[in-house]
Amino acid sequence: MAIAATDSREINLKVVEDAALYKVLLNVVDNPPLCNFIVPSVLRRGPLTIAISTGGVSPAMARTIRKNLEGLYSTELSKYLRLLNTIRTKAMRDIPDKRKRAALLKGLASPKSMRMLFQKGFREARRAALISLHNITPH
Repeated sequence: MAIAATDSREINLKVVEDAALYKVLLNVVDNPPLCNFIVPSVLRRGPLTIAISTGGVSPAMARTIRKNLEGLYSTELSKYLRLLNTIRTKAMRDIPDKRKRAALLKGLASPKSMRMLFQKGFREARRAALISLHNITPH
């Protein structure tokens, strides 16, 4: 993989030629037509990764969108995703009925669950998720 980011058009074009010769992935900064891959703006929240790209049209806009998403997807979501991982592992082990298991997991990832997380916080979303798990798990 190579990234051409010099101030010299000639050097960047030489990098393009060499990348083609050696079949290397190439990003030429500020010149999308010469790229065979584009570097997205990336937001990470624990297990969640969101990549934003404008296809090279406006890296600055991709950054702006990422910053807006940073405010929307807080660390609360990261905690909730870790909880979902724990619940999913338990559900796979303890709920033999695939339909019931799928319904539980889809419910915990529903817009309603997301609203609860964002409006009432992780503690309340965790409590509701564990109640849902308890109600469907064989006793």
